[in-house]
Amino acid sequence: MYDFSISKEQARQFAYDCFDVIIRDVKMLEEQSQNSSENNQQKVA
Repeated sequence: MYDFSISKEQARQFAYDCFDVIIRDVKMLEEQSQNSSENNQQKVA
């Protein structure tokens, strides 16, 4: 296997960075889906 020697603090920071990016992407996707569903409702009305 691979031997990566990083500290717990580096690993924790990496995990937080990944988590932040994932949350940002999820929020962006939610906004896009809300906008598209609002647009669809306007077309129907």
